Amino acid sequence: MVIAVLDDEVFWRGKAIESIRTVLGDDTVIEQYDSGEKFLSENKQYDIVFYDIDMGTGRLDGFQVCCEYSKMYPDSCSIILTSYTQYARKGYVVNAFRYIDKGNMDEEIEEALTSFNKRNMVKPMIEIHDVKTSITHPMYVKDIMYVETVLRRIVIHHCKYDVETNLSMNELWDMLKEYGFGIPFKSYIVNFKYVDRFEKDVLYMTSQAKIPISRRKNKEFMELLIKWRNLMAT
Repeated sequence: MVIAVLDDEVFWRGKAIESIRTVLGDDTVIEQYDSGEKFLSENKQYDIVFYDIDMGTGRLDGFQVCCEYSKMYPDSCSIILTSYTQYARKGYVVNAFRYIDKGNMDEEIEEALTSFNKRNMVKPMIEIHDVKTSITHPMYVKDIMYVETVLRRIVIHHCKYDVETNLSMNELWDMLKEYGFGIPFKSYIVNFKYVDRFEKDVLYMTSQAKIPISRRKNKEFMELLIKWRNLMAT
């Protein structure tokens, strides 16, 4: 596991790192940053990022940095650090996994990391044969952004590449339906994790793709999406 701690105060960076190592051990890779600009410019992928919200330096506060980084790496877990309890509700805007009160850091970081480990203990993997390249790709289900039908071809949009498969949409749905996926339209299967926002008849994905929502499936899909987001926030 690779973790980043973003805080402009060396005391709080050290305190957070100490708490993390107490839970995960001294071998855990932890990198620290004192500004949001420097953190984003490094363009590194982390499993978990701890964001200080009340950044006193730089032009970006922690929420802005979190929003930008989540677009780059939507699979990264965001945990918010702050001394100001009024910021807690805003944490849900950036889909944060946890809100950590700096005054109770040891206990709350332990709970957050324990919960994160339990949630990520099982990472189902499937193997997909690419009919165009004849290469079989083992892929984690969590890395599949969405599946779509394109001119009778089934294309799986992985977070790093696209694969054309000879599996049917029904076969893929049976593989994916238990892991946070929904069907907004008959020719799409969508991973809720990669939904950035939605309007009445369209989903905006973190990859910038736009996916239609049919009237018939709208209510069911939205209920599942909201249920999944509430589950991830607990």
